[in-house]
Amino acid sequence: MYLVPKELLGDLSAEELRHLKKRVVAANKAMGYWYQQMGRDCSGMTTGHVSARVPGTNTFVTKGRSPERDLMSEVTLQTLVQIDIPTRAKVAGEMEVATMGEIELHACIYEARPDVAAVCHAHADYTILCGQFGLNLKAFSMEGINFVTNGYGVYDKPYMIASPETGIPMAKALGRYSAVLLAGHGAATVSTNGPEEAIQSIIGLEELCKKNWLAFTAVGKEYEKYAFSEETIKESRRLSGVMKDRYSTPGKDMTKDQCYYNAAMARTFREAIEG
Repeated sequence: MYLVPKELLGDLSAEELRHLKKRVVAANKAMGYWYQQMGRDCSGMTTGHVSARVPGTNTFVTKGRSPERDLMSEVTLQTLVQIDIPTRAKVAGEMEVATMGEIELHACIYEARPDVAAVCHAHADYTILCGQFGLNLKAFSMEGINFVTNGYGVYDKPYMIASPETGIPMAKALGRYSAVLLAGHGAATVSTNGPEEAIQSIIGLEELCKKNWLAFTAVGKEYEKYAFSEETIKESRRLSGVMKDRYSTPGKDMTKDQCYYNAAMARTFREAIEG
């Protein structure tokens, strides 16, 4: 039995809240292992963060900043914090764990989008570059193709989202999309399902941006003419649907599971090198 004040539980039981927190821990760790693969986990105090709304409350849970090290791959239940959205105040979490500077990014999105269940923010290299250069993202492969077909927002300021002054216009730029590029500052993705989908989206967006940046640096402003046509995208999606129906994997959801597979492989690769 875990004793949690009712106002912090909302629609969840204490065990369900703990399970949600475990999902947030896992999502942050998965991003951390992904960053390790890119050599970015130790490049700054915070290279990203994942959060999840607590249903039935006006709060969300996310990573805190521990006194020792602020690495996403080392997030634990003890380093999570629960944040009250209206006040941005920490309402639960270890005394020694501080809130991160970009609480405003998550809070402003949750305020603007009641449908959002999870938010992910990452400072990924190619996403940063594409946002800063204002590239119009096109499909050169299937990675991140949903952003090409469904659209994405753009916030054209490179500032840290640490106050309403930057957070509110950022959330406005996100609009009804599932992602917003932050010029020179990476991106934020949202999910109506949970943190697993939010981080899979950030990984897919980075892959999409990588392809666009490589194409742009190869041929300049004419890079767009080498991208997939709308007809190619439509047919590729149809064929992909046929394949999934024909060769489905029981008990697996690629949207939720692929990110953890990627993270596990990144960690395994790193441990193999170091071992």
